[in-house]
Amino acid sequence: MLPRKFPERAKFVPVGVQRTELENVLAEPWLPRCAPRALCCARGSEAVAQIKNMRSSSRPRLLARARGGDVAAQTELGRNYFFVRPMRKRPAAFWWRKAAYSGDAAAQYYLGMSYGGFVLRRDHKRMRTWLERAAAQGWTEALQMLGNVCAWGEGGPKDERRANRLYLRAATAGDSKAMYCLAMSYRDGRGVRKNAPRAFEWFCKAAEAGDLDAAGPAFALADRRGSELDRRKAAHWLRHAARSGDAAAQDDLGSRLAMGDGLRKNLKEAVRWERRAARRNYRWAWYGLGLHYQFGQGVRQSWPLAIKCFERAARLGAASAPLQLAECYAEKSARASDSRRAIHWLKKAAAKHDPEALYLLGIHYHNGSGVRRDHARSARLYHESAELGEAYAMYLLGLCYRDGEGVARSLPRARRWFAKAALADINQEREAVLEAHNALAALAKRRG
Repeated sequence: MLPRKFPERAKFVPVGVQRTELENVLAEPWLPRCAPRALCCARGSEAVAQIKNMRSSSRPRLLARARGGDVAAQTELGRNYFFVRPMRKRPAAFWWRKAAYSGDAAAQYYLGMSYGGFVLRRDHKRMRTWLERAAAQGWTEALQMLGNVCAWGEGGPKDERRANRLYLRAATAGDSKAMYCLAMSYRDGRGVRKNAPRAFEWFCKAAEAGDLDAAGPAFALADRRGSELDRRKAAHWLRHAARSGDAAAQDDLGSRLAMGDGLRKNLKEAVRWERRAARRNYRWAWYGLGLHYQFGQGVRQSWPLAIKCFERAARLGAASAPLQLAECYAEKSARASDSRRAIHWLKKAAAKHDPEALYLLGIHYHNGSGVRRDHARSARLYHESAELGEAYAMYLLGLCYRDGEGVARSLPRARRWFAKAALADINQEREAVLEAHNALAALAKRRG
């Protein structure tokens, strides 16, 4: 089995910040990098065509119609100023405001989103006001975004029940983001009673409607419920999202194939999906590829390639990558330069409060391997790791108190830390728990 030493990946993002269908579109070089995804109201391939067909050359015609009082042209002109290079935020906001006061629902939605800090200065009250006006006309995207604002309590009172009612209206109209938000509410019990079957149903509907983020949570719920039919359905949507180019889905599919988690184990296919996600600079895909190369699973084992993958993952912000890099440098050779590199990456991981990195760095300071021996610093690192719940750090801290290394000798404190380590989850820290039990028995003999 391929070891996966990183924590569960954050596939479930807070309500309202999940991607729209246009995430990959808005990442294209022909769009301004700072263009907010939420400001697109069109759907799917139609939206792609609409934005790609926008040209700055059409502005004079739109401007003439907008000055003549054509409300639809005013809204479209605002979109053109915003989405077509060179992007001009002020004219976009000016024409959206003009159309919004004339009662155009789309312009009211765009103006409301502009007050979210995308175009105009952040003002949640005005944002909520304009979203309310657009939602009153039944504008689907405004209903969904107003639900988010109500769920967060921005610009007015927090009201999760109303948020769910708004999500339901938008979802009934076919909005995939609203379906996703409603599924999250049922899954987490926000404003409604927890209901896993309904959550799974809405996640599947969202995936079917084109929301690529919904496949991962659907698979997780199917695993919890244990239904083979649900697993097949969720696996279908996960593969669909991966084939559609969603990097998170590609990585999720790759890790499940590597572990045999809900899918038949297939290491070679797992590597293919991880590589596809890595090409999109998805940090956990680089981390997963590093593990494949480190342990020779699905590929020929290669320390240099594993280190390159982990370094790329670390630069992209994967929290567990520095620790894995330290282990690679520590294991691949006994050269002094590699030991120094291991310490460098351990310090980076410890700076992010990784409990395993903290106690491993403490061991280096205790033994003087790669750094100057410092028992006091070692004990402090053990203590910080133990406070974060690491059982082996509790056992090591108990040894420090027992032997008086880096701290004042104290048998009562040693017993306390040994006891905490002994009560830890034996499935996770079997070695630490057994050693703590032995240490407690030895202390009991001394007292006797």
